Amino acid sequence: MTSSRFRLITLILGLWGICSGTFANNGTLLYAQQMDEITVDGELSDWPSHIAFHPLEAFLFGAERQGDDDILAHYRVGYCLRTKMLYVAVVTTDDAVMGDKTDKAEWDTHDMHNLMVDPSHQRSSGAISHLVSQDYRRIAEKRQDESWDPQVRNASWDNVAVQIKVDGNRTTAEWSFYLGDQMRVGRTIGFDYEVIDKDPGEEGFPSVLAIGPGIGKSFNTVSMSDLLLIGPEIDLGTLKGQINWAEKSKLPLPKEVVISSKDNPACWVVANVNKKGHYAIKLPKGTYQISLPYSVRFEDNGPGYAVMDMSHVVEGSIMTNKISKAPELAIPLLPRPDIIAQKGMLPHFVPSDKQEVDEFMNQMMAYYKVPGVSLALVKGGELVYHQTYGYKNAYTKEKVEAHTLFEAASVTKPVFAFAVNRLVERGEFDLDKPLHEYLPFEDIASDERYKLMTGRHVLVHTSGLPNWGREMKETPGTTFGYSGEGFEYLKRAVVHVTQRDIEELVETEVLKPLGMSHTYFSKNEKLIEVAANGHYDDQPTMYQIPGEAGMAHSMYTEARTFANFMIGILERKGLQPATYEEMLRPQTLTPTSPYFEQIGWEEHFGLGIVSAKTPYGDMYGHGGNNGDFRCQFEIFDDDKLGFAIFTNGSNGHLLIKALREFLITGKVEFPAQ
Repeated sequence: MTSSRFRLITLILGLWGICSGTFANNGTLLYAQQMDEITVDGELSDWPSHIAFHPLEAFLFGAERQGDDDILAHYRVGYCLRTKMLYVAVVTTDDAVMGDKTDKAEWDTHDMHNLMVDPSHQRSSGAISHLVSQDYRRIAEKRQDESWDPQVRNASWDNVAVQIKVDGNRTTAEWSFYLGDQMRVGRTIGFDYEVIDKDPGEEGFPSVLAIGPGIGKSFNTVSMSDLLLIGPEIDLGTLKGQINWAEKSKLPLPKEVVISSKDNPACWVVANVNKKGHYAIKLPKGTYQISLPYSVRFEDNGPGYAVMDMSHVVEGSIMTNKISKAPELAIPLLPRPDIIAQKGMLPHFVPSDKQEVDEFMNQMMAYYKVPGVSLALVKGGELVYHQTYGYKNAYTKEKVEAHTLFEAASVTKPVFAFAVNRLVERGEFDLDKPLHEYLPFEDIASDERYKLMTGRHVLVHTSGLPNWGREMKETPGTTFGYSGEGFEYLKRAVVHVTQRDIEELVETEVLKPLGMSHTYFSKNEKLIEVAANGHYDDQPTMYQIPGEAGMAHSMYTEARTFANFMIGILERKGLQPATYEEMLRPQTLTPTSPYFEQIGWEEHFGLGIVSAKTPYGDMYGHGGNNGDFRCQFEIFDDDKLGFAIFTNGSNGHLLIKALREFLITGKVEFPAQ
């Protein structure tokens, strides 16, 4: 139910984004031919004629082309065995070439080029991203505290040469990139290119064109294209094939397959699969394995199904200048492990049940491909079990430890709400006073409805603001609309009224009173050391630790520490009884998910916290979803029990659902898929 503002931006931006949850490249295969050494000077007269230009056809985001004279881009790519250089040239034409020579120049303030290369081309390696214009250059995301991959952390301009030449409405970018030992004929590398077009007077994000589809290229190889280094001695042929479910199913087929050379492991590519399960790709002659690139999970308010990596492989052979057909890849659907009892374990938990909890977690994490977890169980108002599992980084195999911290995403919101309620009961803040009287919000001031918005509206999610975006969608107080933007406005108002730093305020009002010492909200050296990487399937993502605390999204914590917050609520610590009653009282009915309907839960919002009516009594909690991190806490007031789980994987929500069944509801019977 959440996404931070900085997460929203990075999800959108092709430069900083986290890509969607596939485990391989974007299905675009490019071919680089051999050439002699050239001079990188922005003049292309020394390029050989057999290295052809191709258009950048993938429109990623931003404004559509404004007429025939707006941005057009073409690229050519080749390599030289003697120099071990990859050569790239991109020519753009644009009716308005925009530069930015100020010290505030950024990728989105002017026209730019972005060359992305993944020389090692491993399944979980990172991409080295080079952002340039006439007056600007940097290696994107090359900060040692953000990348898990040494080739990115150690990247420099020593291996790269680039010249930008502007002539009227024509811009030429010419590059060389030293591949070193990765320069081998017949292998593939990760490769892509983006052209950023900023138009005069344009508001919002500039337009971005790329070679292949998919955002997040600068972070991971999952959105990049594959580049095959071919030579005169390499004969190509076409491999075509078909995938199907092994048994009848209405579920959509996977959208990609991985095709890997048996003779040359460095040659592997991703092929797109159409809706009918067909694929075709041109590769060097030889024998290839066809497999799925990732564990495929589907869920339609049910238990989910999985297809495990590399467990079902077929082989196909490619012949020179021939179309060869591979055997059909039949994909079995594997139901999740049947290890959930008819009744939940937590109400009857005893110390000897710890092993059963561990067995459940290990099996379900493997099934759903969740790399790492921090788990805490509360019973009788006390912490009865805490354990960590798996990896903080699936690429480096660093393990989750007791001190490893996870992005809590929107679980930040009830912690901030607790602090606000402390101010309210001392008379320092009025939840029913219009927020604009505390602090105007100039971006939305043209809409008179915003003057009706109060702190209460924000906390119960009837502010009228969207989740992220500075525009009024509804009249405050009339309609449920989950809004992180509202929480950030409330944060600014609280800071203005109290004249206190927001992190100091939360530490004083919440962390210290409830014993949550191992919790942070913005980047610092300690957090950098212990923070987990997020993951899409097994693909780590860059650290996205914010430089500024956000009260909708930016908390980092772990389950044992967060259990103190849960116990504090169960024991009604830190707030007066009347304040607790108001905070936990259901105030806004939310649209009930089919899953909650299935298990008989009715969800509301209190003041910044979910307040649900369930067959097991009143439940208070909140979920968090930053895409590559998923988390949840739930406490049941009558029995003084609950759980907190923090995961660093995009499939963590499926694990959370299974954990709820295991601990609370017992096995849920879902309609057949």
